[in-house]
Amino acid sequence: IYEVDEPYQPGNWYLRGDIGYVIPTDPEVTYGPGIVAFINEDLDPTWMIGAGIGYRYNRWFRTDLTVDYRFHSDFYGNTVCGACGGLLSQENYKLSTTTFLLNAYYDFGAWQGFTPYVGAGAGFAYHWLSDLVGVNPGGGVTIVPDGGTWTWAAAAMAGVSFPVGQNLLVDAGYRYLWLGNAKSGADGIGNRVEYSGLSNHELRIGARRTF
Repeated sequence: IYEVDEPYQPGNWYLRGDIGYVIPTDPEVTYGPGIVAFINEDLDPTWMIGAGIGYRYNRWFRTDLTVDYRFHSDFYGNTVCGACGGLLSQENYKLSTTTFLLNAYYDFGAWQGFTPYVGAGAGFAYHWLSDLVGVNPGGGVTIVPDGGTWTWAAAAMAGVSFPVGQNLLVDAGYRYLWLGNAKSGADGIGNRVEYSGLSNHELRIGARRTF
């Protein structure tokens, strides 16, 4: 039964904690600028943890500030070596990302205790590219310096929460995250590895503690 008698609770602060499974989309990767375009790009799934503080204005609307860290995701790709008869290099890198987001949510109300919601967020992401090693077909090794990049980030999410105590809710949801581009450090001739069009599908579960 849809419940409409939930009491209005102004000033309802909460703390949140989340864990999740992250499925990145495969980015476009280049080395240069404009020297080499990668092929067969593959960015592996990873895990994330997060925390935040929020404020519930009424039974429908709340906002929170969140910080989420995604453990490094392994990247695999190839480049075509023209000097090696078109054979492929093997490129192996690692990418980790931290986001800082301001989020807003609309709660639809409780159905048998379950409260579905939708939300959106915006903020910043910090990407860290590390262990950038490429092995050429002839056995030569290319190492590119680690590097970090700040970008804009945005999110869209949907989920459901359920109370498990007077001041505690379990929250399970899906989030799509736009993350911009990431760049490595520059090598000795000023070239970098760049990931373009980073985005994630994230399956998350956590808890919200009101106070």
